[in-house]
Amino acid sequence: MDITERPARAGRGRICSPDAFTLIELLVVIAIVALLLSILMPSLKNAKDMANKVMCANNMRAIGVGLMLYEQDNNGQRPPLHGGDDKPKTSLGPGLANGVRACPSI
Repeated sequence: MDITERPARAGRGRICSPDAFTLIELLVVIAIVALLLSILMPSLKNAKDMANKVMCANNMRAIGVGLMLYEQDNNGQRPPLHGGDDKPKTSLGPGLANGVRACPSI
C-alpha cells in the first residue's frame, strides 16, 4: 500500500491512501448488507416456525410412545388420570422429560 501526498486544498495538507474506501462506498456497502438481511429475515422466520412444528410433532410422538410402553408394562392398563382442573394430568410425569408436554408451534 503506497501512501502519497496530494496537493493541499484550501491551505491544508492531507495524506491520502488511494486504496482506502470513501464514505460513499462504505454507505453503499452498508445499504447492500441491510437489503440482503431484509430479504433473508422472512425465510429465517419460516425455518424457525417449521422447526417448532417438527419439535411439536416429535413431542407428541414421545408422549404416544410413553403411553404405549406404560400399557405394555401394566397389562394393557392405561395410566390413570387425576386432577380436577381442565388439563388432565397423568401418572407418567416422572417418566417424561422436561418440555415434552410443550408444543412451541402453538
